[in-house]
Amino acid sequence: MEETTQVTVCDRISQNRRDNMQPSYMSDTHWATMVEKYSTEEAKKKSAKTGKSHGDEGLDEPPSYTALARKTHTGKDGSFLDEHTEELALEVEEAVEQMLQDGSPLGDSKIDSTAASNAKRYLLNQKYIKRGKTKKGIVYGLGSVQYKNISASVPIPVSLKRNLDVDMRMSGFETTISEVKEDIAGVKEDFSALKTEINSRPQGQPQAPVQSQHQPQPQAQSPPQHLTTNNQSDIDRWCQKLGM
Repeated sequence: MEETTQVTVCDRISQNRRDNMQPSYMSDTHWATMVEKYSTEEAKKKSAKTGKSHGDEGLDEPPSYTALARKTHTGKDGSFLDEHTEELALEVEEAVEQMLQDGSPLGDSKIDSTAASNAKRYLLNQKYIKRGKTKKGIVYGLGSVQYKNISASVPIPVSLKRNLDVDMRMSGFETTISEVKEDIAGVKEDFSALKTEINSRPQGQPQAPVQSQHQPQPQAQSPPQHLTTNNQSDIDRWCQKLGM
């Protein structure tokens, strides 16, 4: 708690100095002395070097805790400055790599590269918090970074883990929104292509009226029937009518 308060007060004083605003709790003499001290070329060079060492320069945003530990605890030749940080960073990285090789979905080529990168960073940070927490209630190797956005009533490792979970959920929401937008764009493209195809088809020619299948058919004439009879009286009557 004491270290957290110290870092917070120092950050506020540094911000006031950069903004050239004297804090109400600091006397004029102390303020003038501090401004004069940090205005020298030597102090400016030291401040720039410290900022570069503790910043995220050269790292993707946001960096994993292992990347941050490497950045702040290695020399110009890339070697670690202390064995504890080296052992911690290597153990965490090895554990995460082993998880990915044991069938983690992050190795699936169908997963978006950004989503895979965020998920891997989450695993690295999660392992680092678990293995790097000390008996003093802090996480080794993170410096003042671990004191940002934390609650004084909650242990630092717990706050870091909570913030990490929130970041991952937000990242998941952003990925989902991005996927939905891509799906909508794909539907619009498909609809536009279908509309273009329909408009490019030739218009149909007018068709001749369909004849009814029930048209009256001409009746076939029956062949003439010949009168035949064997009755002699009928023949006689017929001849009499004709005057024969």
